[in-house]
Amino acid sequence: MRILTFSPENFPQFISHLNAGLPLIFPTDTSYGFSGDPFCESVVKRVEEIKGRQKKPFLLLVADQKHMEEYGDTSPLQPEHFFNAKTVPTTFLLPKTSILQKSSFFPDFQEIGLRIPVFPLLQEFLTPYAKPIFSTSANFSGEPPIFTTAGIVEKFSSLPDVLFADFGNLPVSPPSLILHIQSGQTEFLR
Repeated sequence: MRILTFSPENFPQFISHLNAGLPLIFPTDTSYGFSGDPFCESVVKRVEEIKGRQKKPFLLLVADQKHMEEYGDTSPLQPEHFFNAKTVPTTFLLPKTSILQKSSFFPDFQEIGLRIPVFPLLQEFLTPYAKPIFSTSANFSGEPPIFTTAGIVEKFSSLPDVLFADFGNLPVSPPSLILHIQSGQTEFLR
């Protein structure tokens, strides 16, 4: 595993790694998470392999509401949903748009989790990147999320294809809310 500080001067190297179809470990709103290009089937499968997890889709992180609308049908969402999601990490489970329906990104699922990060530096990365990245906790399936640099190094240092965007120890925090909104009804899935 290669390690670089998660800072703007290293953004070009993270983008290059994403464009090469390789897995990243990024700091997120909640914990460290595996990320990659959702349109690169090999990196999705590689992260599933590392985690020991299958048949459970990853969510997409997007820069803003406009990008969210490209990948999910946001018509059930109200302005207050977006307003609240600016301060509380919130994943919206939404029907896929045709872009995702035509892709190999979890084709058996008609809905996908989408989140606009609250974490400012991740937001700063996604805005110029202008594409979504997938996200799933950086851990082995069934294990707790990892919040520390030492924990990531201990678990994944032997993986030569992974680039770790190190932001130091993250505050321990709960997972994001997951909201499913259908026919004006809001269901809290987590």
